[in-house]
Amino acid sequence: MVVFEDVRKVYDDETVAVDGLNLTVEHGEFMVFIGPSGCGKTTTLQMINRLKEPTSGRILIDGKDTKDMRNVDLRRNMGYVIQEIALFPHMTVAQNICVVPDLLGWSKKQKETRTRELLELVSLDPDIYMDRFPRELSGGQQQRIGVLRALAVDPDVLLMDEPFGGLDPLTRDQLHEELKALQDKVQKTIIFVTHDMDEALKLADRVTLMRDGKLVQVDSPEEILRNPNDEFVADFIGSERRLMSPLDVLVREVMLEDLPTLRPDASAMDALRLMQEKNTDYIAITEDETFVGMLSAHRLQELRLEEDPDSRVGDADLVTVTVDSRQTMMEAVHRLAETEEHVLAVMNRRGKLVGAISRGWLPDILAKEMWPKEAAGYEMEES
Repeated sequence: MVVFEDVRKVYDDETVAVDGLNLTVEHGEFMVFIGPSGCGKTTTLQMINRLKEPTSGRILIDGKDTKDMRNVDLRRNMGYVIQEIALFPHMTVAQNICVVPDLLGWSKKQKETRTRELLELVSLDPDIYMDRFPRELSGGQQQRIGVLRALAVDPDVLLMDEPFGGLDPLTRDQLHEELKALQDKVQKTIIFVTHDMDEALKLADRVTLMRDGKLVQVDSPEEILRNPNDEFVADFIGSERRLMSPLDVLVREVMLEDLPTLRPDASAMDALRLMQEKNTDYIAITEDETFVGMLSAHRLQELRLEEDPDSRVGDADLVTVTVDSRQTMMEAVHRLAETEEHVLAVMNRRGKLVGAISRGWLPDILAKEMWPKEAAGYEMEES
């Protein structure tokens, strides 16, 4: 967890770069800072690892004031990725990745094991890439190595300052997907600076929009799109982004939450009673908070309760098809079509069940997104 407590940065010429910043970045959160040039976002990032010192206020990492830490210890235990990458041209990929492990005195075996593990995380064959030099890599591959170097000693916090800004759009899109997949695996606290609103909306758990050194809005991408705090935020986002197709809406915004759940050893009769009580055709089956499958009313009927009243829900043919909560409804619709199932379990990036999407709910979902009451300019009368 990274906490900013009334942090200010004033330069010698009396320019106020950051003015009274109060913010908490939760453990494992992907926080993106964005705003116009000179808004203070990069200065904020650099104060975390003390490349720049705050003029006043405190920055805490897991409860410890960074001012009480030695700079070298703070930076060795915090990953830092910049646009320029700055790989050492005379070093191989493996040597570049292991710059900090070298400083920490890791053994040759430890370094080789870690390098292989990291390269495999981004689908680069260690046997092919470990001994290559930066000049033998594409721009996208070099940037991947820069990210891996920042992760080499398994830091809790990863700072990223416009890391993909110099890459072509196709490579950037690919690296966005790889970074999201990597975050799903490593679960770091990532603080990311960008000037690209589309990049921010695509990657962030929360977006921090700054202006003149102050926070203007801190919200999920969906909330910022739907409810900008003021005209500045709305203009910065752009009207085109806010006029989204209903199929561009993220699954987590429209999924059914608070699903009724049962354990696999629950009786089929209990499932039937729960469906009737909750007026639903679907129950989530979980064991020790682990998703097992979705039980539909149709699959429950196949258990033939009248013939075997002692049957368990775990005996049913459960639906195990899932969709990521950060995917769009377009992707969810395609997933339903290709699997021919009627329900998808929605999982968050930590692999936990958070909701469901059903074919039967799609018309209502799309209608609500296309014709919300607020868009009509008046309140519809309740029938």
